[in-house]
Amino acid sequence: MLIGYSRVSTSDQNPQLQQDALAAAGCGECFTDTSAAPNVRGPVYEQRSVPVEQAIHLWCGSLIGLDDIFASLAEFERDLIRERTTAGLAAARARGRKGGRPKGVDKKKRKAALALKRDPNYSVKEICDSVGISRNTYYKYTRE
Repeated sequence: MLIGYSRVSTSDQNPQLQQDALAAAGCGECFTDTSAAPNVRGPVYEQRSVPVEQAIHLWCGSLIGLDDIFASLAEFERDLIRERTTAGLAAARARGRKGGRPKGVDKKKRKAALALKRDPNYSVKEICDSVGISRNTYYKYTRE
């Protein structure tokens, strides 16, 4: 049986993305640690003695300058951020969450504004106040 281990640096970070990836990889049991120190193993890690180390080796030839190395590392980090963002959005969508800006005015408010516009006794300010919309929204929806 595969055992998963996820780790986040702060308690306000969500380990759910890592846990989803571990579950997708077939881990039957998953454990999570929270530790701000980069080289300190959390209590779950120490308790389970799970081998989690992963080494990344970077080989640099003598012709490569420091600027090239840092540029490569920055590009690598940008790729990781993009990958994590995409995976996080996909995980949120799988849970039924929708992103983006919320809709401005619902259909009820729009119909009410249009009905009051036809009545010459109401000013634009009175219509906006009674319906609960801004002047810009009023003009946007009554123009169409």
